Amino acid sequence: MSLIKMLVCGLSLLVSVSVLADDVCSARSETQSIDSCYAKLKNDSEKRLNDEYSALRIRIAENYSTDKDMSERYSTKLLSAQRGWLTYRDQQCAMESLFADSGSQANAMLVNKCIYRINEQRIKEMQSLPY
Repeated sequence: MSLIKMLVCGLSLLVSVSVLADDVCSARSETQSIDSCYAKLKNDSEKRLNDEYSALRIRIAENYSTDKDMSERYSTKLLSAQRGWLTYRDQQCAMESLFADSGSQANAMLVNKCIYRINEQRIKEMQSLPY
């Protein structure tokens, strides 16, 4: 086997292993267990997302307590951005789960997995904002 083929195979294996390592639910053996795992991850991430959104609103209010106009402008923009982001997330997850029949267990699992993943990204984004 050529060196290039071995490198490609090795890198592919490393990527596959790292993806599986990050996916705590895929280690489950039963479909129902996997489904409930993703549902729990999604629900937990929804709570953390809401908590982070509330914390961000508080940080804005505190950082701009002497400038009510700026505080209101940031809060209005944050609300608009969050509503747009929620629309994006829901549409993205609908697209990613489209190949599974709507209403099926597979569709629900794919939607939950997607929402969890995108929520985690949004939480990190909100935590990194400078206020």
